[in-house]
Amino acid sequence: LRPFNVITSQTVPNATMSKNAIKSTPLSGKVEWLAKKPRCFKARLRPTTNKKQTPTAAALLIRFFKGIGHDKIDYYIPDRLEEGYGPNVKAMHTIAARGTNVLITVDCGAVAFDALSEAKKLGMDSLVIDHHIGSETLPEAVAVVNPNRLDETTEYRNLAAVGVCFLLVVGLNRALKQRGFFANHSTLPESGVDLMAFLDIV
Repeated sequence: LRPFNVITSQTVPNATMSKNAIKSTPLSGKVEWLAKKPRCFKARLRPTTNKKQTPTAAALLIRFFKGIGHDKIDYYIPDRLEEGYGPNVKAMHTIAARGTNVLITVDCGAVAFDALSEAKKLGMDSLVIDHHIGSETLPEAVAVVNPNRLDETTEYRNLAAVGVCFLLVVGLNRALKQRGFFANHSTLPESGVDLMAFLDIV
């Protein structure tokens, strides 16, 4: 499985590229970062609109995190007419005020420079999951997972946002199993989250 590359650095313009990130062991970038403390943060998913692929992508991530026992995950759907597409500075303040410390953008964020810079100032770590063509400069984020980044060489450029999210949770599920996460939690299946059950929304 070689879906796309993952950026791992906070200093994004000079970040280090990790090739074949989902395949590598240990996993890098977003997958590795999330795997370290998968249930110790309050995350807020921010889908960009009510397009079909966007809510399904958010639903997939919510189902996965709840599947690993994470009960502090929420979502924010912007008003398309008033807020437009993608993250905005005002929304970052609204989301931060709710106690969020991890922001996951879904189907948006590739060029949200001002909003994600503001999110960082507000103490939130941002993780971008997108599939839109970006620019040469990346936003301030822990990781940018996007098959259509300009520095990307993957063949999977036609993936919808929900497909990108699915490949992410494949890697995260694998990383958690390798860390012994499921084996150490008696209330969770030792084999990990049943990702086959997610295919109806991918």
